[in-house]
Amino acid sequence: MNIYNKIFVSSIYTAKRSSALRDMWKFTCIFYPTISMTFNFMLLGLFINEKFFSTFFYSLEIRIVENGAYNFLFNILLYLIIPLYMFNYYNVLYNEKYKKMIEENKESNNKIIILIYLILSLVSPIIYLLSIVEYRP
Repeated sequence: MNIYNKIFVSSIYTAKRSSALRDMWKFTCIFYPTISMTFNFMLLGLFINEKFFSTFFYSLEIRIVENGAYNFLFNILLYLIIPLYMFNYYNVLYNEKYKKMIEENKESNNKIIILIYLILSLVSPIIYLLSIVEYRP
């Protein structure tokens, strides 16, 4: 939980210090790590789907509209973003737990940790997908 706390302290610091996001810092300090976690779980699901269960994740799909891209985005929102956002909210902001986290992790009061975590989380699925593509000249 220590790296989790450091990521959120960095996210809270970044959201509170931003002039554009100052009014809604509680939403944004949870949003960016949630998006990063979503990409991490998508990478994990992609890896598990490719290596172990080839059709398991397709059975979890909810089809609302006819367009497949909208269904994919709806399923990501329903299965990953909303549960992770709620999980992060209750672990960080509920009952003002973030104050204790800030006191314990004062060295994480910078923008670097959340930036590195966000970039690594966004780039790692792309690198993984490019590594499994078969090259045919």
